[in-house]
Amino acid sequence: MIFSFRQILSGLLFCLSISNLNVRAADQPSPVRYDTLAGALPPLIKAQKTPYIVHSNIEVPPQKTVTIEPGAVFLFKNFSGLHVRGRLIARGTVDHPIIFTSEFDQSCNHISERDPNPFDWDGIYMTNDALGSQFSHCEIRYSVYGLISDTKLIRLDPVLFKDNGKNVIVIENEEIAIPDLPFRHVLSQNDPELLKYAVEFMRDPLQTKRTLLRTGSALMILGGIGITSVFAHKWYNSYNRHKELSSDTFENLNQDYGNEHWKDAKKKWIRNMIIADGGILLTAAGVYGIKLSFSF
Repeated sequence: MIFSFRQILSGLLFCLSISNLNVRAADQPSPVRYDTLAGALPPLIKAQKTPYIVHSNIEVPPQKTVTIEPGAVFLFKNFSGLHVRGRLIARGTVDHPIIFTSEFDQSCNHISERDPNPFDWDGIYMTNDALGSQFSHCEIRYSVYGLISDTKLIRLDPVLFKDNGKNVIVIENEEIAIPDLPFRHVLSQNDPELLKYAVEFMRDPLQTKRTLLRTGSALMILGGIGITSVFAHKWYNSYNRHKELSSDTFENLNQDYGNEHWKDAKKKWIRNMIIADGGILLTAAGVYGIKLSFSF
């Protein structure tokens, strides 16, 4: 088969075009994957290299404490927001602020092809049970209302409100105009409301559970150590007795203990070993309980 010059040239051009497409495909960056959030938040939200995408409302559950690490970024989709029904501790730093913003905020979402706008997401709503919540070095951008709090027993120190739909926030039914500068809301120690609710403001809603868990765990540790100490000694003696009855020494063979003595010694050895091991497991469970009490 004889190919013409035109056919050969066309084939070469086709191969070059395919190779160019492959090179372009190889140059394309791999798609960025963001973790998603929805519903009740876990006790700790860690900062990541990529932001969190909030698909629907997220909330701090009642009587729970949620802590956000410095540098965490939340990208909210339309009609989503943050509801705080427990205590939220969001302490950022100057170099690593915590940011709540629109999914289209290109300064945080580099793959967004749209520009962010005010009213892109709802905002942060805090109930009366959110007392004791703290926002430090946080930014709230492109939301509808920024922040609404039914209680003034919160701390904003400082929070930057930027490009939100409303230029006011609401704290305990009072509208407060927001400047372009970072905003602070810190109650004076002499504030009568703070003095009135001082105990409740400082209380930890999970302190009772923590105390009960730690007390029970400490008792388990002490009990486990005691059981292990006593029955480890008994196990050692019963093991030696069983070993003695099992030996083929002249002294042992000369004394007629019988098979029942040997079986009884073996039962005691195994029983003491099991109880001693149970004491070790009880101690380990107590240690785990102590560790667990610091996780919520």
